[in-house]
Amino acid sequence: TATLTNAAETEVTITTDQGNIVIAAGETTGTLVVDLNETDVAAGSISASVISFVGGNFEDVDYSGATATAEIFDITPTSAPGVVITEDVNNDGLINAAELDGEVNVTVSLTDTGAVAGDTLTVNGTDIVLTATDISADQVLTSVTPPAEGANLVVIAVITDIAGNVSEQGSDSAILDTLAVAGTVTINAITSDDVINETESGETIAVTGTAAGGDIAEGDTVTLEINETTYTTTVGADGTWSVDVAGSDLEADTAFDAVVSSSDAAGNTVESTGASTHTVD
Repeated sequence: TATLTNAAETEVTITTDQGNIVIAAGETTGTLVVDLNETDVAAGSISASVISFVGGNFEDVDYSGATATAEIFDITPTSAPGVVITEDVNNDGLINAAELDGEVNVTVSLTDTGAVAGDTLTVNGTDIVLTATDISADQVLTSVTPPAEGANLVVIAVITDIAGNVSEQGSDSAILDTLAVAGTVTINAITSDDVINETESGETIAVTGTAAGGDIAEGDTVTLEINETTYTTTVGADGTWSVDVAGSDLEADTAFDAVVSSSDAAGNTVESTGASTHTVD
């Protein structure tokens, strides 16, 4: 702001090295508005020196050494960064065993944030000074330590500019779920007395059982390997299953397992196993 001791009789134009200040007739003050660049903001101040003085019908105007310096206070933060937990490949909010590989990978987007090289990106408490390469890529690739099994991982990122202004938070979250839970599989007696006799060995026997608990669900596949023959069926809505088996295979193989293949909501797989033994007479 330029100030005259006496009001100007006509319009006064004061030329500075930062632009012109115009003082209207009858007024004593005028203001110069300067557009700042990143260098000015980084410097923390800007100066304007008077070069010439025109108008006002003043005599003997002394503007030698007329220089004003203004401190620059940048109070505008960058916009919030975008955060994506890329370890959660299908972005379903769950990180399963197939997705987890060491550290949890995270991508922080700088798009439309206004961030510049020298600003500091903080991700879950870890500071990353942004480089020109980061700004050019418009993103930062980083990683965080996975949480305990079943825990919710929250990744929070903010940008602090060179003036100390802190952006709003960007965040993403995902639950670490890498373990499906096995259930209980039972195999009922294959005949009324759990014995294969000569007649039954020539028949087809319905082998039945139950499968429940853990991550076992309706429609899961039940597999039986009996006498090197594979038999399959599925778990019913009531948790029971049944499959027809050649009596000759049961005669030849008196011990076998029933294996139920299941998956949980996160996509982890698990096998639940039940065993059976019988005799032949």
